[in-house]
Amino acid sequence: MGLKEKLGTLEDKARENKLASKAMVVVDEIRENEKDPEKMKLKEYISFALGRLSFGSIRHLSAGYRQEFYMSAGLEPARAGQLVFAQTMFDAIADPIVGSMVDSRKNTQNGRFKPFIAPLVIPLAMLSVLMFSLPGFVGVGRAFIWFFASYALWEIVNTAAGTSFDAIATIMSGDKRERTLYTTIGAIGHQLSGMIPGFIPAVMELIAIDRVTNEPRISQATFFLMTAILFGLLGISTGLFTKNLKERIVPKIKTQNYFENIRMFFQNKNLLLLWTTDIPQLISSAAGPTSAHFYIHVVGNRIIQSIQWTLAGIPHFLAHTLAPFFLKRFRPSRIIIACTMANGVSFLLLFLIGRMTGFTTWYGVAVLLIFTSVGWIPAGIAGIARQMLQMNTFDYMAAKTGKRAEATSLAAFNAGSKMLWAFAALLGGYALQYIGFQQDIGGVMQTQTPETLQGLFTIFALFPAVGNLLGALPLFFFKLEGAEFDRRMAELGAVQKEKETIEH
Repeated sequence: MGLKEKLGTLEDKARENKLASKAMVVVDEIRENEKDPEKMKLKEYISFALGRLSFGSIRHLSAGYRQEFYMSAGLEPARAGQLVFAQTMFDAIADPIVGSMVDSRKNTQNGRFKPFIAPLVIPLAMLSVLMFSLPGFVGVGRAFIWFFASYALWEIVNTAAGTSFDAIATIMSGDKRERTLYTTIGAIGHQLSGMIPGFIPAVMELIAIDRVTNEPRISQATFFLMTAILFGLLGISTGLFTKNLKERIVPKIKTQNYFENIRMFFQNKNLLLLWTTDIPQLISSAAGPTSAHFYIHVVGNRIIQSIQWTLAGIPHFLAHTLAPFFLKRFRPSRIIIACTMANGVSFLLLFLIGRMTGFTTWYGVAVLLIFTSVGWIPAGIAGIARQMLQMNTFDYMAAKTGKRAEATSLAAFNAGSKMLWAFAALLGGYALQYIGFQQDIGGVMQTQTPETLQGLFTIFALFPAVGNLLGALPLFFFKLEGAEFDRRMAELGAVQKEKETIEH
């Protein structure tokens, strides 16, 4: 080994030791805080990450495979899109109601949100399996009604448990350093929940299709049911750890009813501004139903999708560990803007270059993997930054009004996003129908026309490019962060102190 190689090896080891030492410093700091009852414990950080893994996995199962499962069960693409649209509109109505019920609960010894989390993990997992089943007595003729009803039950339980888990993240600690740390660690658990589904297409290729005869061994619907069972078991095993979480921030004034809680959401103008960033994502989300079909029919190998998810997930995963570094140096809104624009530009380049290279050669696949992965490098940090901005809005409203309606606000926020996703699913289903896509029957791949293949590529690449580039615009107007946030909180604190002095 030459001198340069030895130096390179020593530098690599130094970096590894430096990262390891930083990790040990963080762990030692957490363990030191174990002595202070007001500080977060190590088991809370771990439990929060496992909770993100649990709820993230089940949500990814529903969002990523529901529409494809409905088509595999016999529904036409447009009909499946209509079903997802109807389900998601139901979400938009039910979510704020369930969230308000959570917020209106009296504070118990276990807190406001904990009673809705761990006890509901097992029912949620069971309903996840039920949602991906079609009993023989129902039949294809009544499938629409069955799928809608089973999803509605799942969504009510998911909102009660999942929104409570999201809400408890805003009150586990008021310390900015602790918040950044547990949000970062939790994001790692969430990232794992997103990477796990990335292996499913490869498994489907290997299990569902006989590689010799190219005939299906099991139907796609059966495979989805098997997948739901695995996800349900994962959700149970990791979600039960959420019983270790502790609520430390208690509102001064308790919100009492549904209308008051909803009014708190609409008064939170900064949270509404954050929600507007989802509106252009309607265009990006419409590409979701076409993703699997793009890899099967255009690329010719769905295993490439697994490789892409893994390649995109690795830098995304590593980026979580860098979040504290970047959040100290950049405004959270600017981090999110950088992420969405990077995604938009990478998909735009994919659309322009991919039209020339195609995806049936090794360099065409390389172009696909590079441009679908590079935009996700800052996305891990952006997810954490978005949560920090949400927490700022709740702290600001609490300082301004004395009230905290986290569950209702997050449920209403998610409901608005789901309404957009509903239109996206509808748009995606009609887009498939418009380009003349022929649904695979019984696992047997149907022949698509050249125009259909070009349409699949256009939806897959151009829709996310446009949606992401437009999605960055609203965040240029977000001001409740950094020095501006500290100034406003200080002013509200001074006003509140003056009021208390006059009252006494």
